[in-house]
Order: sequence, then C-alpha cells, then structure tokens
Amino acid sequence: MTEIKSGEWRPSQWWKPGQADAWKVPGTYEYLENGRAKITLFKDINKDRHKLFPSEDDSHLPLLHGDCFGKAVTLMRSNRMSYRGNLGELCSATYLPWLALEGIFLAEDELTVSDAVLTLHDQQLWAQRTAFKPEYDPPDRPHFPSAVRRIEIPDCTAEVPGGRITIEERSVFHPGKSTFKLESRCVFKIVLDAPTSIEDFMESWIYPLEVLMATASGRVGGVESLKMTNRSWKFEHNIPESSKWVTVRVAHRAGNKDKRKELTYLDLLFSLLDIDWARQGPALFDTIPKWSYVIEQWAMLLTPDYKWPVARFVSAVQAVEALDRLLVPDIQDSTISAMIDETMSALKEAGFNYRKRRRIRSHLHHLGTPSLENRIERRVGEMPFVMSALTTDARWPARVARLRNIVSHGLEDAHDRERVVMGSLVATDLLMHVLEATFLLNLGFTQNEADEIMKRRSSFGWRSERINDRMHWLPEV
Repeated sequence: MTEIKSGEWRPSQWWKPGQADAWKVPGTYEYLENGRAKITLFKDINKDRHKLFPSEDDSHLPLLHGDCFGKAVTLMRSNRMSYRGNLGELCSATYLPWLALEGIFLAEDELTVSDAVLTLHDQQLWAQRTAFKPEYDPPDRPHFPSAVRRIEIPDCTAEVPGGRITIEERSVFHPGKSTFKLESRCVFKIVLDAPTSIEDFMESWIYPLEVLMATASGRVGGVESLKMTNRSWKFEHNIPESSKWVTVRVAHRAGNKDKRKELTYLDLLFSLLDIDWARQGPALFDTIPKWSYVIEQWAMLLTPDYKWPVARFVSAVQAVEALDRLLVPDIQDSTISAMIDETMSALKEAGFNYRKRRRIRSHLHHLGTPSLENRIERRVGEMPFVMSALTTDARWPARVARLRNIVSHGLEDAHDRERVVMGSLVATDLLMHVLEATFLLNLGFTQNEADEIMKRRSSFGWRSERINDRMHWLPEV
C-alpha cells in the first residue's frame, strides 16, 4: 500500500472476522490529522440487510478486517460517527476505530502483544541526543566540515515489573545527490516477559510514556509512531522479520505540527540528560498509575485552550489537594471518632431524626482533616529550597487558601474581578511549581536536583517575576 498522507483516502474492502468469503463491503480508508484512522462503509456490514436508518447493534464494531491496496488491516473498537442510507442497498457509514493495525488479520483471541517500538511527539527534543560530530580540516577554519563522524550512543534499559523498556539509538543518515540529512533520533523499545492484551499494554506501558513526555515538554502530545508484534503469532515460513511487525494507527493530540510552538531545551521540565533511566525509569511506571486523577487535572492545565484564570486556579487547587491526599492519606484521630459517636447518640436521644443526624455527622467528619493551607504547607515543607526560589512570603499558602474560599463560595471579594483574576494568576503559578517539583521528587530526583532543573527552565524567569510583581493581588490573612 502506498503511503497515505493525512486527509487522503484509499479504496478498501471490509468484513467481520470469519466472513471474508461470504460478504465484503466496499469502502474507504484514510488518516485524520490527529493520526487516527477513519473508514467509510458503502454497504451494510451484514449481508442481505438493507435499511434506511442505522441499527444500534452496528454502532460499535469490536473487531473488523479490511483489505486496503493488498494490505491487511485489523480495526479495534470502531464507533460509528455518521450514517446516511437510502431505499436501496447503498449507504455511507463512517467509523472511527480506537486502533488500526496494519499488516495483519487478528482474531479476538490474538489481540496480544509481546514487543513494541514507539516514538512520541517531542521525544527527540527530550532525548537531547547528538549522534553526529562534524570534523574540520584544518581545525581552525570551522566553516564547512570536511567529514562527519558518527558518535556511538549506548542504549539504556529500565527493568520494570512485567518487562523492560530500552531507549535505543536509531539515528540515520539520508544521502542525496547534492545534499545530505543527518537525523539524531531514538526510540522506546519495549519487551514484555509474556504477551499481554493490547488494551492492557496501551494503558500500562504506552500511557505512562505519554505522561512522561507531556510533563517534560509542558504540552500534551501522544504517540508519533508505533509498531508492535507478538512472538506467539503464527507466520508463514521465510517471511521477512520486518513483515512480522504491524503498524498501529492511534489518535494523538499533537495537532498540526505547523501550529505547534517551537520548543527548545530550556522549555523542558527535565530531559533524558537529567535522568538516570535505569534507576528512575521504573519510578515512572510506579508513579503514573497512582497519580491518575492528579494527572487528569494537570493535563487540563497544560491544554492551551484552557485560558480562564479563575477556572485554572481552581483546577490547580484540586490537583494539589488530591496529590497531598494521595501522598499522605487522611486518617481521622480516634478521639474525634469517639466524640462523633457520642454526639450522634446525644442527638438521637434529643429527638433529632436520621436525616438531620446524618448531615451533622458529615460536617463533624471533617474535623481534624487538613485544610488547603495545611496541605500546601506540607508539600512545601518537603522542598523548601525549590519554593523559596519563587517567593520569600511565608504566608503564601494561607493567602492562596483564602483566595480559594473567596472564588469557591462567592464571598464578597469574589466580585472584585481584577483582584480575583490577578490573584488567580499568581496562585496558579505557585501551585504549578508545587505540582512539577513534587513530580520530580517522586521520580527520584533529590531536592537540590529538582531545584537546579526548575531554575534552568526558561519559564522560571517569568514565573518568578510575575509572582514577585503581583504578590500583592493575593488576599491578606
């Protein structure tokens, strides 16, 4: 199959597994801008069934096989997005599959994977690798290199429960008639101890790496390229090794590259140069699953369209609160529990009904749990060096907590629009610093290392300046 570009389509045929001999449906196959595959069926996927309106049982197709220019395609979890029918047998039904596996037909019990190779958006910037070094003759005239020497970069492997993941060198040299192109690049190579389902693999292995790259670059991207195979798949004899790997089309959020801001090394929260992959790589796969709710809030804050200052501030507060509860679970003191039980007994004897007693119990259960101010102070207490670089105001956690109460409960000060907006900008900067630094600490960086890494970043300058210049917008306590 000739390479399909984004927005282009190719004619194809589609059928349900096991029905290739009985019924094939003509259609198209194309790639969307976000990397996802899209198919259109021009007949009903079920033989001898004509319908004017769509059927609910076809709104979701768990598995579908196709032939696109002689290449086998397996679609997983295809959801119907639109349908147009007529009184004849022709129709137009559009589906978006979760994954499109190109190069193989897989049955339901074969949807497993043992090995994968992938790259992520912004990965090459994060890797900061230079695999080619120019040489000059004479050395004191560095105008045009007389030769280019390849630098051998060793691979690094992290042992993770269930397998291992290697950052492997894949730099390439592209010769031309009058020009040449040098491309320094690397891939993540995953080898599992035993085959696992593709769904579990995407969640347990690919998702943590996507989070890694998003937190490092400060923007949500996703998979740029993905190939996978399974050592247990059966192939014909003498088939080339390259043909045993399938290309996976999966949606990403990087968008059009022309619209993405150009990043530099100084925009990164951390890079591969900062991290000991063999030691700290496993921490990533331990941290990400535990931080799932926090990461959802964090990802929202990284979305460029999410620009409302007050809403961003509230989301940052929720993320920090959730993070603190995760790291230090709330445990109510036994004396408070005994006091609540005694209070409930007294209220029952006084004639309070169950509904009123339940409402009072709900309020009493909050006794002894940390306030937002306590939670921020606890986070800051674990990294005083990191936070003191931004502000010397020791009361900032209380001022941020006061602002949260103002905007969440609609207090009188909430109607001072300018003060609330400006204060929210400052508070969000402070809370984002807390989130990022805590993440680095959980990846195994020391406090001093986290402090140096965050100060190196270009955003540290304007963040520090904005906080110092606008700290007065936070409410006093």
